[in-house]
Order: sequence, then C-alpha cells, then structure tokens
Amino acid sequence: MNDVQAGRTYLPSNRDSFLLTLSLFVLPNCFLFAGYFQLFPPAGWVDPGMYLGYFLDLPGKIREFGPNYHAMRLPFTGVGYILHLIFSGDVANYARIILFNTLALVSIYALVFPRHGFWAAILTAWWLALNPLWIAAIARTYADGPAIAYMLCALACWVNRDFVPRRGVAAWLSGFLGAVAVFCHQVSLLILGGAAVAATLAYGATWRQFLQDSAWATAGGLTAAVLLGGMSLMLGGNLLFFLSDTNAITRSFAGFGANYQLPLLDWLRGAYRLLAAFMVGILGLGVLYAKGAHHSRTLIFGLAQLTATGLLFFVWDFGVGGAMTQSIFYSSYFLLGETLLVAGLFGLTLPNTKGANSWAILLSFAGLFALASTIILAAPRLWQLLEALPGARIPWAIVALIFGLSLVFLYWKQRSGFVAVLVGATVLCGALDQTARSLFLRKGALNNKATYRTTLLVHSTLRTSVPGDRKLLFWYDRDELSALEMQRATPALYTLRFGDIHYELNLWDSVSALWQWDRGSLGWDMPNIPDWGRSNLHFAGKPVSIVMFCIQKSRCSLAQNRLREMGYVTQERLRTTIVGGGYFPFRMVVFDVKQPPSLDTSGNS
Repeated sequence: MNDVQAGRTYLPSNRDSFLLTLSLFVLPNCFLFAGYFQLFPPAGWVDPGMYLGYFLDLPGKIREFGPNYHAMRLPFTGVGYILHLIFSGDVANYARIILFNTLALVSIYALVFPRHGFWAAILTAWWLALNPLWIAAIARTYADGPAIAYMLCALACWVNRDFVPRRGVAAWLSGFLGAVAVFCHQVSLLILGGAAVAATLAYGATWRQFLQDSAWATAGGLTAAVLLGGMSLMLGGNLLFFLSDTNAITRSFAGFGANYQLPLLDWLRGAYRLLAAFMVGILGLGVLYAKGAHHSRTLIFGLAQLTATGLLFFVWDFGVGGAMTQSIFYSSYFLLGETLLVAGLFGLTLPNTKGANSWAILLSFAGLFALASTIILAAPRLWQLLEALPGARIPWAIVALIFGLSLVFLYWKQRSGFVAVLVGATVLCGALDQTARSLFLRKGALNNKATYRTTLLVHSTLRTSVPGDRKLLFWYDRDELSALEMQRATPALYTLRFGDIHYELNLWDSVSALWQWDRGSLGWDMPNIPDWGRSNLHFAGKPVSIVMFCIQKSRCSLAQNRLREMGYVTQERLRTTIVGGGYFPFRMVVFDVKQPPSLDTSGNS
C-alpha cells in the first residue's frame, strides 16, 4: 500500500517487500515442499495426462487432434506449455504449482489488506496455503486450481476499486482477469457474475456505480476475450474456447455428467471437504448475527458467494444431471467463498495493522506449520479409526465440535487460539477427506513422480523413434498391469465410474492420455480390438504406428500375430523395456502397420 506524505507518493519500502516475499512466497512454498504431498497427478487419471500432452507440445497436439475443449484453455495449457519450454522434467511441474499458488496468495493479500490490515490478509493467505484441499487443486494438473487463482485476482481488483486512484482501471482489470478465469473454466463465469453482484451489495456501492464499473469490467473482459480468442484462432481454434467442442457443452446440459455419479451415501460420508465449507459458513453466519452486518461486509460477501456456489452445484447435479459436488476438483470452488469468510472472521478478530516484524511472522507461521504437520502425520492413524467406525455421524460431529471450539476462543478474545483452531480444523478436514487422501505421501505407496517421469520417458522415446508425420495408436491389456498393481498395499490405480461400469485405470492410461487416450488407442483389451479402435486405425488419415505395452513378452507377440492374421502388414520399429522408479518394468513394442487393401482408406503405408 502506498503512503502519501507531503504531496508525494512513496512505494513500499524494501523491508515491506521483504516481509511480503517471506510471507507469501517463501514460507507457504516451504510447506508445499515439506515432503507431505504428492505434487504430481495419480497414475490412471486421464485428464491430467491430456493436459501434460498439451504442455509438452501444444501446437503439435492441436494440429494432430484439433482445437478441442481441453486444448484451448489457454490460460492453463498455454502457461503449462511455456513453462515446459523454459524448464524441463520435474522443474516445469513444480514451477506451475508455485506460480498458481503464489498468484492466489498474493491475490488474497491484495483483496483483504485494504479493509482488514496485514495480519488478517497474511493469515487468510496462510489458511489457504496450508489447506490440503487447495494443494490438491493446484497439484493434480487440472484447470480448477488455476481458475480459482485467476478469480481471486479478479475479485481483489473488483472489491478494492474504492481504494485505488482510478476506479475504472481496477474494474477493467477485474473484468480482464475474470475473462482469463473463464477461458480456464467456463463455470467461472457464473461464479464471478454472482460474486460481482454480492460484493456490490455487501460493500454498499450504488447501482449507478455498479453499472459504471460493470461497463469497465465488460470492456476488460472483452479485451481479454479478443486477445485469447486471437491466440486461439492462430492455433486453429475458435474465438471462444468452449465452442471448439460444442458437443461437450451440449452433452453437459443434457445430463451426461450423471454417468459419473456415485450413490450419494457412497461418497458423502467421506466428503469432509463439504463439512469444512458448511462449518466455515455456519461460523460466518453466527458471528455476523452476533456482531451485526455493519461490522463485517466481507462476511456477507463470503456467505453470499458460498451459498451461490452451493446452489449452483445442487441445481446442476440434481436438476441437470452432473457430478460436481462429489468431485473434489469441482468442489474446490467452495474455497473461494470459504476464503472470503475466513478473511471476514480474521478481520473481526485481529488488529488492523499495516505491517509486522519478521520474527512475529516467522513464529506465527512456524506455529501453524507445526500444527498442520502434526495433523497430516497423524492422518494414517485417523483413517484407520474412521474405517473402524460403523458410520460417519460420530467423526463428523467431532470435527464440527472442533470448528465450534473456535467460537469459544473468539468469545474469550483469544486471537491465537481462534486462528489455530480454525486453521487446524480446516487442515483436518482436508486430511480426512476420502478423495483427498491420495494427495499425501504414504508409506508403501508409489510416489506419483514416478508416473510423471515414466510418462516423459515414453514420450521422449517415441518422439526420437517415430517420425512426427505418423499417427500413434496405443494398444495394451489394462488388466495385465492392474492385476500387478493390486498386489501393492496401495495400488497405483484410479477408479473411474461411467454408468454401471467401473474402470481401474493405471499408468498405461496416463501415458496414452498424452495422445488423447481413447482417440489415440487401438484398444485396452489386447489382443482384442473394439469397433472404436478399428475406426481409429482405418480412418487415421495418415501412416499409423502402433505402440504396444505388455508385462509378458508373449502377450505383445500374440497381439502382433493377431494383426497379421487379419491381413495387416507390420514392420517393427522399436522394442525396449521401460523401467520407472517403483513401477513394474514393462515392454514397449512399436511397429508400423499397413492396412489390408480392402480397408485402406488413406492410401498411406
């Protein structure tokens, strides 16, 4: 914040810059890399594999597969692509996580500081940084964490336009950044639209101001849309990214997402992330009732935001037909409203100061770091206790009471106790959440870094061994690797439900996802070839090379012989063994294939 003295404007001092760097960059990322978390997506999760494919070669993948819905999320895929151009291997992945983590924390500070002071701003940022659910959102190579970071940045500009010399510029920036979030995930449009109205009502702007600011925000949004749309057009896409795959939008509104729904009680009892959102909302509502609306407009804003997000998900899941609330990546959008509520709670509790000394910052973070670490290290034992209990009522009641304990500290005016309990209860919910458990590094479990490195190894091997003008089709028997994975204490598998079918996806699915998974596959039950696999082969439109994975050498030989019996001519290009850290070694066989004359639709060989 600038100081004005004797008609001159002074920038923040070097000391202030040091404290902010320490508070918002160094300390939070120390926790991120403390060794508790899986900072790479789990094996078998297809969408992160698709995004990794775009990160490694965005223009090439768009040329090969077209400008689809996932590819044209340029604020996500474009950033990932640039980072992989600058850095290599693990570093590029870490750089992306640090970037969006820091962007979110700086945005929270900018959002909270003008109204509530240094400590409320810093502790709200730390509340998010220590939250396992937030770490999961940015570490699993999915678009929702980055979208939330962009939305926080947009809200910081919108909410604080009263505190800057040029109100219109702040509104324009909020619209620009809001459009960036929308191009990351279109659900941001609904969430940010409601947030803009809620903020205006909460902070008391006139409707005339709201309309003027909305005009500036619309101009900013259109500017970002033109810039991003122009980039999309240059890459062969449409002006708006979601128009690149209108079938996906049509299917969504037709209730296609219901195919992914699990029975309600199967997932709800372990969804402690929803309990955290509910309890933070209850705390905010209770404090707002006790203190009065005029004491914290931020609480009103947060409650409106959290409620609107909940209603949106409820209508979508139970009205249209979807699986947003049960999915940890979609339910991470509750963090936006939760963050605003925590900011309002801390703003009412903590002194409104403009800074602090470095020792106070270090000691405060050390205490919260130790608290969060203790909970995370105790999580495996807590999971065992939960499995032993017959239902979810007792553990949910205990966690709710812990949240309620924070009100006791608030009543006693014990600020440190209030902050500690609220942060601790939030971390506890993240640690207990059933879906989030795969985020944590566990004894006997495979480090997801091995998935990433093995995937990159296969990718680099194929790039150097197969000409770029050939289409790759992957062929494997998924069950062969999944059966071996089941021998581990914690199998490296990802369960996907579609309709009445449950798929146990594994590393081979992660690798083929770099080439669009089903669009780049010959089949997952080798040596059998499904109809859709035959279509991928017959209508490739270019020369085809088949990539086979197998544990037993005989399986690959049997599959290749099956193709020859069907009249295909094969010519082997590569045979090697892939050895990844912790993975079972598997064979990769690559051969060019020529279709029988009766089926050749391309004339290529």
